[in-house]
Amino acid sequence: MGHQFENEAKNSDPVRIAISNLAEALPNLYESINRNSEYSTTIDGQDFSQIYRNSGIFSAKRLNDGSLLVDEAETKNILTQHLKKDGLSKAEIAKALDLVSNAPFEHIVDISNQYSIKKRQNIHSTPKLTGKPLPKNLILKIVYEFACARFGERVIEASPQFNLIRTFLLGGKDQFCSSNIKQFDGLVSLPFHGIAFEGNTPFATFQIRLFGSIAYKVFIPNLEILTVKTVYTHNLLDNSEHIISD
Repeated sequence: MGHQFENEAKNSDPVRIAISNLAEALPNLYESINRNSEYSTTIDGQDFSQIYRNSGIFSAKRLNDGSLLVDEAETKNILTQHLKKDGLSKAEIAKALDLVSNAPFEHIVDISNQYSIKKRQNIHSTPKLTGKPLPKNLILKIVYEFACARFGERVIEASPQFNLIRTFLLGGKDQFCSSNIKQFDGLVSLPFHGIAFEGNTPFATFQIRLFGSIAYKVFIPNLEILTVKTVYTHNLLDNSEHIISD
């Protein structure tokens, strides 16, 4: 139920920002989310787009001055190809590559009659944002599935309020007012997902956290759930799950 919402979420701005903040903690997830995605890069005051390939490597980019910006990991192969086309011997190519390795940052170094290089140090790349929000449908899906797991599917399916959500998630008419879904600032990106039943204030209230910083509260109007407060967390570092009831 609602798999398209999860696919949309991967390309939403909040998820891409959170994943970028957690690149060191969650490298595999960072790679899977960002592979072949567009980034905004700034160098010497010039802004342009690049495609993130994998393992920190970005696509090559021709700059306004005619130079070619190449990822360090690909520099040796690309230079070797160009120098071979220019007829340089293996020894001459090896000497040129040695000059590249020993070149200081931000200085132009001639490595052949045709080519000069500059090793860049201050390159800033961030995910190119599109304005795409996290689908609120996904937030409702999380609440519905948590409620079924915690309170029992029979109980939830007997609730008219939850049936409005279920019908909508299955492709029916949207009868759940979006004003009952409130986003707030989760402050810091952290490697966990979580959902909590916060009790009735005065109606059933749920809090959702995705990557710590993506934070929502969902209010189910005209519904009280007479049970203890419950917090579920999924630790993304070791894939462990925890439930605490108050």
